[in-house]
Amino acid sequence: MQKILLDEIALCFRLGADVVRGNITLSDAALLAASNGMNPGSARGYIKIVRDMTEGVTYKRTLNEMAADYYLSNIGEEFGASYYKNALSSLRKHIDYYESNGKRNVVAQKRILAKHSARLTYQLNGLPEADVERETLQGKIAKSASDTSEARRARLESATGIAEPFFVVATAYRRNHDVIAERLSLAGDICGLCYDKAPFDRENGTPFLEVHHIIPLSEGGKDTVENTAALCPNCHREVHFGNMRQVLREKLLRCQGNANE
Repeated sequence: MQKILLDEIALCFRLGADVVRGNITLSDAALLAASNGMNPGSARGYIKIVRDMTEGVTYKRTLNEMAADYYLSNIGEEFGASYYKNALSSLRKHIDYYESNGKRNVVAQKRILAKHSARLTYQLNGLPEADVERETLQGKIAKSASDTSEARRARLESATGIAEPFFVVATAYRRNHDVIAERLSLAGDICGLCYDKAPFDRENGTPFLEVHHIIPLSEGGKDTVENTAALCPNCHREVHFGNMRQVLREKLLRCQGNANE
């Protein structure tokens, strides 16, 4: 089966949204998608799912993870909370249908459902997702920092290293507070790149260093102590935005590799 790509997903959603609004029939929308190179059957199926989701009914066709994520995000933005709730109900029914028939693994679909259910809860309660997550993380880091390194290491032994994504305007990642606290504990007050002391102390008296993922989480990097470095703000910005950032990443990888030997 040919993989449905993002531009095709976006096209099907746009046409499906027009079907929902009554601007075009499902058959005509499918013909338009097919005229852009999509398989006619796939085009009709993907467009129909947009309508099914907004109505909250069960859809039985397989929808890939990227498409489910894209559809839910855009239904919420374009049609509002009530349609967003319908779409989540539709996905839940789809998962139940497949599980009851034993047809396929729905772990990815469950992950999308959980992510968007949380996002809707934030919206309905007027909570800014990024601010809530940031405050929660800071509290967890403080608690972790008050533990011993041995206690953190014990928890880290059973950690998966996989950072769970959550929704803001873009995708961010729910980071392991023990990883952050342990990296800062190991660094003391010295930047892992320029080796200067932290430029100032926080209000609680700890050196101000920032924990950086050497291989970014967005690129599949692990949320582990071994994939992090504690950097001063200047070096941290340079690693992200400087014209030598690739060279600096390789230097950090070498340094961490030597430290872990």
